[in-house]
Amino acid sequence: MMSTKISKKAFIEALRNLIKKEIEEVSTSAATPGYMTPMAFDGGRKKDKKKKKDISTNSTGYEPVNEGRYHQWRNDESLTPKQKIGHSIREVKNSLNELDKTVKMAVRLKTELNVDSRNYWKNTHKALTKISERLVKMATKVGNLKWLS
Repeated sequence: MMSTKISKKAFIEALRNLIKKEIEEVSTSAATPGYMTPMAFDGGRKKDKKKKKDISTNSTGYEPVNEGRYHQWRNDESLTPKQKIGHSIREVKNSLNELDKTVKMAVRLKTELNVDSRNYWKNTHKALTKISERLVKMATKVGNLKWLS
């Protein structure tokens, strides 16, 4: 087994890059012209902004995010739906492999340097909780993709 040592700085940078990549894929404004935030430069009171924000949502109560990218991808006729799903799953698999490597490095670092998780920063604990919750939700989505016809 080949041993690879990585500096703490390199590990943190790799983790940041992975998180940035995930965030970029979650929501994008590339297909959105101009400012779509109604109160971006509004100096009004928070109470007034909340009222205006509630009006800007659609009938489901949620603001539409990433719909332009999805519709563009869905309507692209260069690939069949089966190919699109296959490519998407391959991208997810590759991303998970990268994520797994990063987590393994963090676990190894924690073990080798005998870091007590009680000494983590408060934001690290919050992030770990959110990551765990997100992974559970993603597992449910994968299950739905796999088993529903």
